[in-house]
This record gives sequence, C-alpha cells and structure tokens, in this order.
Amino acid sequence: MRPPRRCGGRRLSTRSSSSSSRVPWLYAFVRDTTAQSEGVAVVLMLGIVLLGTMTVLVAGGAAITDSRQNVQISKAEHAMRQLDAGASTVVFDNADRSSVDLGVAAGDGQLRTTDDGWIRVEIQDADTDYADPTTRVLNVTLGSTIYENGDTTVAYQGGGVWRTDGDAATMVARPEFHYRNGTLTVPIVSITESNDLYEEVEVVETDSFERWYPNSTADRPHRLSNAKVVVTVQSDYYEAWGQYFEDETDGIVTYDHAQETVSVKFLALPSNFSLQNGIVATSGTGSLTLAGTGAYTDSYDSTIPGGYTASSGENGDIAAVGDVTLKGDSSVWGDVYAGGTVTMTGGPTLNGDANVINETSDYAPSGSYTHNGNVSEIDGVATIEPIDGYVRNQVEAIRVSNNNVGHPNIDDGTHRLVLTAGQSGTIEAGSYYLKDLTLSGSKLTLDTSGGDITLAVRDYIQLEKSSGKLAEMTVEGPGNVTIFILGESPNPNGYDFQMTQGTSVTVPGHESPRLRIYGTSSFDAQIKGDSSPINVYFVGLIYAPAGVDGSGSVNLRQAEVYGGVVTGSLSLDQYGAVHYDEALGMIDLPRSPTVSRLEYLHVGHHQVAIREA
Repeated sequence: MRPPRRCGGRRLSTRSSSSSSRVPWLYAFVRDTTAQSEGVAVVLMLGIVLLGTMTVLVAGGAAITDSRQNVQISKAEHAMRQLDAGASTVVFDNADRSSVDLGVAAGDGQLRTTDDGWIRVEIQDADTDYADPTTRVLNVTLGSTIYENGDTTVAYQGGGVWRTDGDAATMVARPEFHYRNGTLTVPIVSITESNDLYEEVEVVETDSFERWYPNSTADRPHRLSNAKVVVTVQSDYYEAWGQYFEDETDGIVTYDHAQETVSVKFLALPSNFSLQNGIVATSGTGSLTLAGTGAYTDSYDSTIPGGYTASSGENGDIAAVGDVTLKGDSSVWGDVYAGGTVTMTGGPTLNGDANVINETSDYAPSGSYTHNGNVSEIDGVATIEPIDGYVRNQVEAIRVSNNNVGHPNIDDGTHRLVLTAGQSGTIEAGSYYLKDLTLSGSKLTLDTSGGDITLAVRDYIQLEKSSGKLAEMTVEGPGNVTIFILGESPNPNGYDFQMTQGTSVTVPGHESPRLRIYGTSSFDAQIKGDSSPINVYFVGLIYAPAGVDGSGSVNLRQAEVYGGVVTGSLSLDQYGAVHYDEALGMIDLPRSPTVSRLEYLHVGHHQVAIREA
C-alpha cells in the first residue's frame, strides 16, 4: 500500500470514491474564507489607523486652536496693561498724548472702545441719607476699551483691567481707586469716544480736569464731617469691582445684580450715637406697621424713680427708612418719620407730627383716622448701618476665651445651660459662650453685683413655657448685661430670639439701658403672647440694624417692650406695645465698629479719547 499523499502540508487519508469526490470543494471553501478574513482584517486595520489619525488631527487641531486663543488673550491682557500705563501718562503725568502699540493683529479678536458703564460718588447727610444732586453727587460715564475673542472679554475700564469668560468677571489690574488710613482717593478716568481700534492707538485727554472734591467754591471742604460717602459702579464687570472693594477697603459693600451695580459705603461719623426713637426700622425695603386692637407706642424715663408708672409720656416717636402704616385702632403717642409713605387706614390715632419727604404724595390717610399734629417735609430718614462684623468678632473672641469652665449651670462640653422646667440658675460677672440659650419653664438670674456680664450666643435665645412653668430671665445688681446673638442657626421656628406664653425678661425699675441685645442684619425676633390683652414682657434694648437691604425683622403681639427696638422691619400687632425709654438717648451705641472711619476724600474726573494712531 502506498503511503498517504500530502498536499500543502495537509495530510489526506484514502477514502472511497464518493468521499474523495467532495475533497476539492472543502479545500476551496477553506481557502476562500481564509482569504476573506484576511481582507476584512486589512480593511478594519486601515479604518482603525485612519480613525486614530483623524482623532489625533481633530484633537490636536483643537488644542492648537485653544493654545493660539490663549496666547491671543494673554497678549490682550498685556496690551490693556500697556493702555493703562499710557492713559496714566496722559492723566497723571500731564503728557499731551501717549502712543501705545497694542500688538493685537487683525483677525486675532475684536478691539473697540465703548461708552458703557458709569460711576457715581455721593456725599450723604448722616441724619437723612440725603445727597443734594446739584452739589453732592457726581455721576459720570466710565466707558471701556474692549478686546473680544470667543467668549472671553478683556477690558480697560476705570483705570483697571478686567476679564470675563462668559459669566464670571475677574480683575487683571487694579483700578484707580485707593483707600488708605481714613483717606479715599477716586481719580475717575472716562473714555469719551466709541470706535473700532487696531494695533496702534493714541490716548489724548479731551477735556480739562475737574477737581470735584475737595472744592471750596462748591462748599465741599477737604475734611469730611457727619457724612456718608457712597461710591457706586455700574459695569459688566461689577462683581469683580465689588470683590476689589471687599478686599481693599473696610467699607460696606452691597450688590444689585438686577442692575449690575455694586456700591461701597464709607462713614465719616462718630463711632457712637444715641437712640432718639422708640422704634427704628432701618431697611429701605422693609416697613414699620402698627395694626390691630391695642397696638401703640409711648415713652417713659427710667432715670426717674418709679420707672414707667411714674414717667409715662408722649415721646414714643417711630422712624422708618421705608414706609409706615397705621391700621385699625392702633395709636402712636409721638411723632412719625418716614423715608417712604405714611399710610393710615381704619381708625388709628397719631398724636404727633407726620414727617415725610413729600407731604402731597407721601402722606396718605384714609378712613376714620385721628391726627393730632402737623405734616412736615424732611429730606429723609438715615439708615443705621449693620453691625454684623462687630457681633461676629465679639462672639468669636468670647468663644476662644470665656468663664464657662466650672460654672454649675453651663455644660462646658455642649456650651448650653443645664436648667430644666422649674429649676433656677444664676450667671455672675464675666464673659460666657453659649451655642444657644434656652429657658423652658426655668428661671435665670443675671447677677451683676460683682461686675458686668457678657453673653455670646452662637445660634439663638428662646424662652418658653414648659410643664406649666413660666420662663424668666432677670437682671439684678448695678451692672450691665450685653448679649451678642450671631444667629448662625435659628431655633426650630426660624427665630434668633423668641419669647412665648407668658415669659418675661425684666430689669428692676424698667432700666432698659442695663440690658442690650446686639444682633446682625438678618436678626429675626418674635415676642408674642397667647392671650389677651398682654402676657409677655421684655425690658431692654434690641439693637440689630439691618442697613439698606438687610432682612432682619421683629414681630410683637400681646407683648410689651420697655426700652427700644432697632431692626430691619417691625410689625406691632394686636395688644403689642413699645414704651420708649428716653434714658436710651443718653447712652452710646456702636455705629458699625468694624467699618473704618473716613476723614478725607479726593475725587477728580479726567476725560480721555483712545483713537487709532
């Protein structure tokens, strides 16, 4: 027998003729499928290589484009700094003109000047916040030189360089605005022409320099006295302006995002003042409302023996930066001062003068009201600026160093009182830090016989009835008690200070200056009874000025306050009463202690044109 044949290295066995006739077909099939697989593999390999190449090209192209754009924007930032230097040469070094090579080639973004943005400087009267527009307000256009490349804008405006990448704006170079050691210097640089620019430009001063402040001929002396200075900027880059104000000054910074403005306020005022009204609502967006049966204000003098009983009078003045509303049969035994309107509806009684900005449009009584006084015009009602920083600093300082350790009524681990319903406790002279001060049917005596007491409360104070027991807090001894409430976390009802259900805070002889509660611009309080006519009593001063836009508020209902209240908005509802203690007019209250006092102001206005050279 012959050995089996080999073909292509494949061994073929001997079979019958019927089987061997199918071998060529099988062999061809194997060869065809193998060839097809090899072809598909080659195509797939080429596709993968091509796809990878395209991906590299696209990604690389995007990276190259991004890199090129970043270089262009960096060049634009440098160009704007050069423009700033050129403008300074003309404005401050008295050069006739300055040529600047911006180095921005055609096609590398758009370069132009605009007349957008403005700056306003106001000198307000401290007692009214009024600024005479003819002599005490400067309002001028800023203008900008703008480089735009995609979503990025780099601009020279107001002597500074700014950048925005869509939403956020940042400062590249500081503006011409300086505050140092009680002196504010604002050299305003306005761009007066709008046009397209290219690489070569020149800066020319187009009008004579105006020294706006000081200016003796316009009765604007070098040194400020009893005034507030407010600088407001409207700009596409207002948030970056605001950040600069916050970082470089101790002024009060506020934003109006709808108008794209930022303001910074400086105080040229004594660091202290006295309270001349029983209620002051300081927020311009808030109001002061007396509504309902038995709601009223009057006055007394705690320096007279016998307190309220011996000295009650009709000096219960109230004031609001915004509107004052008297409803129902409420009554004011004193004068009303309003920066907004005075409205009387129903049957209220005003036993004093109504002082408004415009007696025709701002005094609107209706119904069966009684007004036993005159209507007079005033320039306004001054805002009392917030003391947030002062409260925060005091709470933090006492948190670090206090007399908590070893006190029988304070848990030094939790920083809370350990009094339950029916229990009594005493806090003596010293400084104490509490996360909250809660009296649930318990009594706390603040004994100042050994000296003054200061309480720093991080969250809130709450007095409530519990297990049939009433909560009471009493000041005893000749000293003073000062309480700072930061309001970091309000109580479960949302208040920083709350009194309910027959609770009381008392000082012998109704001597309100001996208990002072200081709060922030968001301080919210409720002093509210649960039956008629009155069953909650508070003696002391609540001092939590909210400034122009603070949200703080106080609500009184079926409760009496002996002393005074300074807050953002106040509502005096059914059987709510505030008895103003005239002794508060003889003590000093802090006026934004963390805001540095302004003594000198320098404001000048320069106008320049930036043109193609």
